[in-house]
Amino acid sequence: MLTKFKYIFYILLFILLSCTKENYEEEKKYYENIISDNQNISDSVQLRENFTLLKNNFHFKNVEKVDIIYKVLLANLNSRLNDNINPTSNLLFEDALKSSKKLNENDIIAWVNTQYGFYYYTYSEYTKAFPYFIESSRILDATEDQNIFLANDILKRNGFYFGAVNDKQKEIDYLNRALNNTSNTSKEYANILNAIGHHYLNTGNLEKAKDYFLKTMIYSKKNIDEIRYAKSLGDLANIYKIQKKYPEAIKFLKEDIKISKRNNDERNTMYAEILLGKVYMDQENYSDAYEILYQAHVYASKKDYLKSYELEINELLLLIAIKNNDTNKELELRRELSNLKDELSNYNGIDVISTINWQVQKENINYKLEAEIAKSEKESLANKTLLLISIILILTILFIIFNYRKRLKRQRSEYENTVLKLQVEKLKSEKKLGQTHKTLNSYKTYLSEKNNQIDDLKYEINNIRDSKISYLEEKQGELNKLLNSHLMTEENWLAFKQTFINEKYDYYEFLMENYPNLTDSNLRIIFLQKLGLSNSETAQLLGVTIDAIKKAKQRLRKKFPESYDYLFKYED
Repeated sequence: MLTKFKYIFYILLFILLSCTKENYEEEKKYYENIISDNQNISDSVQLRENFTLLKNNFHFKNVEKVDIIYKVLLANLNSRLNDNINPTSNLLFEDALKSSKKLNENDIIAWVNTQYGFYYYTYSEYTKAFPYFIESSRILDATEDQNIFLANDILKRNGFYFGAVNDKQKEIDYLNRALNNTSNTSKEYANILNAIGHHYLNTGNLEKAKDYFLKTMIYSKKNIDEIRYAKSLGDLANIYKIQKKYPEAIKFLKEDIKISKRNNDERNTMYAEILLGKVYMDQENYSDAYEILYQAHVYASKKDYLKSYELEINELLLLIAIKNNDTNKELELRRELSNLKDELSNYNGIDVISTINWQVQKENINYKLEAEIAKSEKESLANKTLLLISIILILTILFIIFNYRKRLKRQRSEYENTVLKLQVEKLKSEKKLGQTHKTLNSYKTYLSEKNNQIDDLKYEINNIRDSKISYLEEKQGELNKLLNSHLMTEENWLAFKQTFINEKYDYYEFLMENYPNLTDSNLRIIFLQKLGLSNSETAQLLGVTIDAIKKAKQRLRKKFPESYDYLFKYED
């Protein structure tokens, strides 16, 4: 709690500064001190009394700015007390934003937009946070750090948001700027180091990530920040998990959980428990994984803005249920996951983040375009430029559409020609067989051609699978249909079987007398191989694997061990 003496000191300081030439840096420092002294107050009555004292003891030159700060701090206090988005905070932020725009001072506008956006970001409303961070981002990109109100805090928060929506360049730019504006004796220093570590972790640079997490550990311990120290342990554990150093990961995570519980930080406890559950699952220790993930689920399920974590936990619990063959639990979790995915569509799901990222990039492009147009002295030139860009874009889109359709048509034609060519070859073979007297020699020729056609079909299917027209075969499946039509049907088999018996009746009688209980499946293989077809050719015609043919012949050998060879050598 601030004392009256402290406020009187600030008031006298401001009077002294006002008597001399106005100094922006010192004025800025004055307002920053008011924020830092009041931002962690947990009682709205105390907060109101502090700002009332400020106003009553001094006629501020810029009382509107103090009112703006008060509204923002009160809005944040209400959100902390409600632990969620609430109408009172929304109204206070809107009033503060309107007042800051009336002042038309970029430093306070950037601060209010950042605070408003971070309020939504805290509770996973990334889409609602978007316009406020875009507005603050524009000011940050056009302003030197020394002219930014609470530079380290604004830059840090913007870095957090743009990292969350996958604008990695903005994230690292803002975080580095924030670090440069933060004293290494401040608790925020370790916080920013940690965020930079996460940037490198998410971009796959484990060595840099580990370096920043170790620095986080050092400075959080140095600046007596137990929770940040616990988080650094969890972050290092994550790297050890990726590197499959599970004992080290488990040790660090257990310490992280212990410290977080001691400090009553349930959210960080949940993060560590989820990661520990994943480590246990990597080790196939499903019982411990279930126990720790269930603890995390208890907390996550209480908060609407933690639904993405609840979803992640349920997905892990589902995997455990599947591994344990727990059908009832699996069905229960699948229903919960379905509901959560529907609810998450408005929060920070993959689709939402992708959409926001696209909007961010679009806003970046629009901002750069506006900056270029702003350099033009004539408004007419700007309009012509925009018109020209629009025409080029329309023409480009039309050109792309035309070429895309033309390419699709060419691909479809190529696919249809391939199918037609192979269909014609099949019809020719069948017509040739139909026009000749059906003998074993004509069948041998026909079956040989059919095998060649099957080879051609398989070759075309493999080629298409790796080509740009693979989607046509996946959608229409004409080549696979044609491939299946080459297989020996029951009708084809009966016709072939009758021809074979007619020409090799003695051999057929020999089989019937000496090899009882031969099935039609056995006869198909015997007759085709007696005709001179290889295992591969036989397999192709029957639509089975070569191994299946070999196993069928092995079973015949076991059934007729002494006379097996005569199955195929009788007429020799």
